[in-house]
Amino acid sequence: MTRTTIDWRALLDEVRAARDAQSVDDFEWIASDGDLLAQEIYDRRARLWSAPIIWGDPILASNRLLKAHETDAKGGSAHLVLSFDARVDTAPEILDFVARRIVSMWESTDSQRSPLGRWCERLRSGSLASARPLQRLPDTLSNGYAVFATSTVFASAHLPGGRMQFDRVPVFADREPDGWVMPVPAALWPDALRDWWAESVTD
Repeated sequence: MTRTTIDWRALLDEVRAARDAQSVDDFEWIASDGDLLAQEIYDRRARLWSAPIIWGDPILASNRLLKAHETDAKGGSAHLVLSFDARVDTAPEILDFVARRIVSMWESTDSQRSPLGRWCERLRSGSLASARPLQRLPDTLSNGYAVFATSTVFASAHLPGGRMQFDRVPVFADREPDGWVMPVPAALWPDALRDWWAESVTD
């Protein structure tokens, strides 16, 4: 399967249907052992379960998450970008573009001199472990789309093969009142999305 033949909106619809057929209590979630962000999301898991499911694109992850595997009961935290714009349901490569721009600015010393570069650096310097609401990205960074950045916690058991990678994932996203986000367990992903992730690992 090539990426250009995938109907991304249809995949989200399949994830939503799978969610509706199960309960939040059918899954193990990361409870806090002193991690404020994990505790906040754990406490809101029932509300988040019924929230809209949209695409998210990780841009930064904790070392623990990057080194984790599916038997790790904890996983770790990550920054990601997302959008409630329905156009992104169909074309999540919009988020890929924004994510690449942010990362390129982190890697470029020249960009640190621009207001946009300094904004990106402030995003990176924020603690991954601290709870935060959605942050709207500047339009100059997102080509005018309403794109947000936030932090969440990934359970390794909820990722295909327990592996974290910087590629789009479906997330539960509650825009109100505080903008909490929770990744959708891979058990609810359709096979086509799992296959796409497997191809991404080898690309």
